Amino acid sequence: MKKGFSGLAVTSIASIIFGMFFLSIQATSAATPELDQSYEFAPDSSNGYIMVKTWGQVCQMFLPTKDNFANYLDLYISDGVGSSATASLMTHSGSLPDTVLDTFISRASAAEGFDRFNNSDGIATAITANEPHWICLDAGNNTQLKWHSRNTGYYNDGYAINKFPDSPNTYPNTDLGFKTYGYDDDPPPGGEEDTTPIAETTSEASGSCNHCNWRRTWRNKCIDYASDFINCEIRDR
Repeated sequence: MKKGFSGLAVTSIASIIFGMFFLSIQATSAATPELDQSYEFAPDSSNGYIMVKTWGQVCQMFLPTKDNFANYLDLYISDGVGSSATASLMTHSGSLPDTVLDTFISRASAAEGFDRFNNSDGIATAITANEPHWICLDAGNNTQLKWHSRNTGYYNDGYAINKFPDSPNTYPNTDLGFKTYGYDDDPPPGGEEDTTPIAETTSEASGSCNHCNWRRTWRNKCIDYASDFINCEIRDR
């Protein structure tokens, strides 16, 4: 009995140590989201707002710079108590929102200010950085929910719309208070980029290449940082 118990104890201890080690790896490898895009302002009696329920879904366009959108966002709202309000992260097509990528639920705060919305699974969403996206707010059964704007100053990379999706109205000079968070994908082992010049090539038909000052990033995209070249043939390696 003692020998069997001892063996079981050793196995259990080994399992615990392995589990702790595995969790440690997960914790150290997980990226921490940071503030990406925002339109921020303090409470002020001169600030405007949109009654979300009255105007259907209300949306704000923004331009993310991170590869992954966090599992939460902040919207500058008020009167959200008892709200079943949901915010949707959406792609952009033409001049309007298109496809839903994720949804977020409000904590239903009554006070005016930035309120945290969380998604259901706690997992970030992969997005295409530097392309327009939208946050659309649906009031659910809350008739008093307000999404606040500011009468002076603008967010440069977006605008607001209401009555989405039935008959959207665009407000190019109006922006609604928001904060988005995200993080970039980790580069592969060995550094963030390979700056080794790509070999120059010569074409008998079109002449020789004088300066092909190109480099390849770890995303495997060529970046031209000198334009003084003639008929260069560039290849990713």
